[in-house]
Amino acid sequence: MVVALSGCSAPSKLDQQEKVAFARACASLIERNVAQANPPVKELDGQRLDLGDPTAFYATLERLRGPDTYNFDDPSKAANSPKDLLDSPCKPQNPSSK
Repeated sequence: MVVALSGCSAPSKLDQQEKVAFARACASLIERNVAQANPPVKELDGQRLDLGDPTAFYATLERLRGPDTYNFDDPSKAANSPKDLLDSPCKPQNPSSK
């Protein structure tokens, strides 16, 4: 899906179904990234994502990257491609040592 999105122009005025599809693509990228970690724990926007607790994982993911978190009508991001919108926001980081 990312390959297909990378060739598209910047999204504008996406309807709710498109936002849902975009959020699912992002969630899939995040889920795969976390699943490949050992242990399967990462951070996204300072929040812990732990696949060992699936309920908390998906609740946090929905809050951070659900369809309503995307604002494709923001003029400051109008030049961004869909790939730009998936790359950084959909790439969790290794947990910080606290």
